[in-house]
Amino acid sequence: MKFEKFRLFMKIKNLVMLAVIFLLSACGSITNKSAVSLIPEKTFSEKESGVVIFSMGATEYCISFATDLILRYLNTTNLVEGMPPMFLDSYVNKSDFPDHHGTVNALRLNPGKYYFSTGILNPYLHTIQTPNMLFEVLPGETTYLGEIFMPTSCARRNSFEIRDNFDRDMAIAVKINPSINQRVPVKRLMRFGTAAAFK
Repeated sequence: MKFEKFRLFMKIKNLVMLAVIFLLSACGSITNKSAVSLIPEKTFSEKESGVVIFSMGATEYCISFATDLILRYLNTTNLVEGMPPMFLDSYVNKSDFPDHHGTVNALRLNPGKYYFSTGILNPYLHTIQTPNMLFEVLPGETTYLGEIFMPTSCARRNSFEIRDNFDRDMAIAVKINPSINQRVPVKRLMRFGTAAAFK
């Protein structure tokens, strides 16, 4: 009986995921929900929160094996509430770069330690292992975290790199949202690792 309920649950889950993929494919492109343009001007004068700026992308866009970025608290591994969907290589987001598919992003976060993990947006695949990209948010600070780049993407086995493209990314970010210039950004690149190693 339990097995039958589980099979029914998995069928429903797969149907829902297929419906989401179909709707996204019908859209062509959607607004990047973590775009730097969405950070209000007043955020950069707040002392109790921080802003992180980062880019993400791949050599080309992807459809059926697109990768999403997931934000979690480092100390509990719980998902951070209210985070928008973030796509590394999905074609639904318009690219901010002329030479590869990618976006420049910003998030307002409370002070603390966090990490990004990844997943594949395909209901028939299950992520077995994913890199953790760790970073810290300090109050009243705008932090550049680097670029999450996928040299190998749109595949069952993807690869990830953290790159320093501070000048390029910040120039694009400021052009899109001049409010960023209200305070000098600090460059503190995220890094691959585990919670135990992040001290």
